[in-house]
Amino acid sequence: GNVYADEGIGESGTATTNPGDVELKYTNISSIASDLAILSSGTAICTGRHVMKKKLKSELVLTLQRRSTSKDDSFSTYKEWTKNCSGTGSFVLEKKPTVTKGYDYRLRVVVKVYSGSKVTEATACYSKTVTY
Repeated sequence: GNVYADEGIGESGTATTNPGDVELKYTNISSIASDLAILSSGTAICTGRHVMKKKLKSELVLTLQRRSTSKDDSFSTYKEWTKNCSGTGSFVLEKKPTVTKGYDYRLRVVVKVYSGSKVTEATACYSKTVTY
């Protein structure tokens, strides 16, 4: 997936162009990845992963987004999952929802790093768009 390091993520999970004190320099995260595959049966395989360099609390958020292929539509949230992680190393969240035909799908992965209850670093990455 493409990493959009210039995109800040607000605490609500929405993209913000004014990140403020959210760092996007990958201080604590060494990598982030998003992968989406859709089987002919209609099962989507959504995989998000990140690697932490520092022993901190992090949150891995997967958002499966979709848009109609029949009209000029923007992506909206279809399913969302969150995994709370702590410490260093690699973290993976994989989900296999059923999707419906006639849509473009993409997987947005957001990683938020916490210091206490405050988000100190956040980054987002998108999978390629898959049409089903």
